Amino acid sequence: MCGLVINNNTPYDFITYTLDFVAVGICIVGCDVDLATHTVYGPTPEQHMNSLAMMPIGLEFPSGAFELQYRASELHDLLDPFAKRNRVTAVLSAETEDGAVVKIVASSEHRLSKAQRLALMDDEIEAIGYGHAEVTAIDFAEQNNLMPRAIAASSAICKTCGERISSSGVARITRLRPE
Repeated sequence: MCGLVINNNTPYDFITYTLDFVAVGICIVGCDVDLATHTVYGPTPEQHMNSLAMMPIGLEFPSGAFELQYRASELHDLLDPFAKRNRVTAVLSAETEDGAVVKIVASSEHRLSKAQRLALMDDEIEAIGYGHAEVTAIDFAEQNNLMPRAIAASSAICKTCGERISSSGVARITRLRPE
């Protein structure tokens, strides 16, 4: 187990994770995670404490869940500054019928930018559609007989998408947007 440090260098000793990132304490979600140092960059402790009511204790994330958050941020960073402020990029992990894991990447625009499409890896598939990135990714998975497992987004998830994610049985990695 390892302790995590928030961006202001305040240790969160009461927050621990096993090395495969299955949460056994209070979950920090919606943050950027440096996988090499196990450092979390995200909300201040005060902001985080205010959002704990929405985060379950002992929630298990699928293996590789925090890599989804990192990948959503990484792909989103390929956008120009205006697009970064006005779009959302979502990455959904899903299983094929034979158990292989694929990642579905979607944008709040009709499709990913050219730079994002060029940066997709072999196990990543672009989901094209209108609407919120999270819903587009889930719809794509369901339409293609894939079992959605976990989703991360480049920014906090809205209430409507949060409800769709929950009703689909998908693990939400990114925090919900405060109302």
